Amino acid sequence: MIKKTICAAVTALCLAGTAKAAVNIAVIAPKSGDYSETARDLTEGVRTAVSEINAQGGLLGQSVNLIEVDDRCDDRFNVSMAQMMAVNSSAEDKVHLVIGPYCVNRFAEVAKIYGDGKILQIAPLPLDGEKMAVTQKGLIKLAGEERGQAAEFFEYYKLRFMNQNTALVYDANLRSAVEIAAAVQQKFADARLSNRLTSYNFANYGKDYEQLAAEILLNNRVVYVLGTSKDTAKLTREIGRLRDGTAVFANRYGLKENYTDIVSAGQEGLYYLALENLRDNPQFAEILVRLRLKGQEPRGFGVYGYLSVMLWKKLVTQANSFDYDAAAKTAATAEFSLPWGRVRFRDGKPDKSAPYGVYGFQNGEYAQVY
Repeated sequence: MIKKTICAAVTALCLAGTAKAAVNIAVIAPKSGDYSETARDLTEGVRTAVSEINAQGGLLGQSVNLIEVDDRCDDRFNVSMAQMMAVNSSAEDKVHLVIGPYCVNRFAEVAKIYGDGKILQIAPLPLDGEKMAVTQKGLIKLAGEERGQAAEFFEYYKLRFMNQNTALVYDANLRSAVEIAAAVQQKFADARLSNRLTSYNFANYGKDYEQLAAEILLNNRVVYVLGTSKDTAKLTREIGRLRDGTAVFANRYGLKENYTDIVSAGQEGLYYLALENLRDNPQFAEILVRLRLKGQEPRGFGVYGYLSVMLWKKLVTQANSFDYDAAAKTAATAEFSLPWGRVRFRDGKPDKSAPYGVYGFQNGEYAQVY
């Protein structure tokens, strides 16, 4: 049985189904290591949605059995796990949906394996342009493009820092960093504010964070850093040492959990860009009230884990079947109501990406400020 196999092989947590027939879905995310905190939120959101479905009597007469897979952010493991799931086709062992994996360096390869195995896949995190271009029947990229954060950064800049000089620091070897940087540069250009933006490439400074920080602070009051977690943290710390309170922005999904530890907790002026928590979104209000009545408060990325399961529920309900082809056809042709509007998926890509928010460090933790 796949539930026993996965539990034994990868120490996944398998939540047993009820006595009636069950349909299997899986969430793949690290439970320990550099990205465990945000990944844990994702898993909790998925678990909450599954519990809600089962409490309401299941889906199409079947309960939902959740398989939680700890992939340790290992790309090789994700490939082998996809292969393992794809060959299990019996009614009892078949996995109908995979949410994730959280770490997506081999995204195209993994997506093809799931597609060939007739397993629906929902990618809940925002993706770079290369991964957004991956087409595979049954693949849904829920959140859309990560370069969308550039728009939210620019709107917050206009609100709080208008006409202040801004440094854009990026790693030219990171595709996502280059794409987000290009989007930021375009926003400033469109607003005729290019003279307020200066770009810096990490590669031109080696590991001399002190020199880079010193040059940035000569003329800039706002800094947007797009690099590896280590580079971002070390540069942020150096900026804080030279001038505490400088507004420094970073991409949350490129940061490891020890980011605030490295830059020292409590450094003023730290912000990051991440998907909105949707708590103030009127279209999410009904869901939020329902969850709170059960004593559950969706955190961080947990909202998007929850929405991934509920999107799958809509697919299955509209298709009136767990059949892969029927559900995939519905995904490609139907329109869905999500908290950020009516959305259609073309080649798995949403015509409206999930909104980003700006989070600031306040009272020892990050809270959405815009």
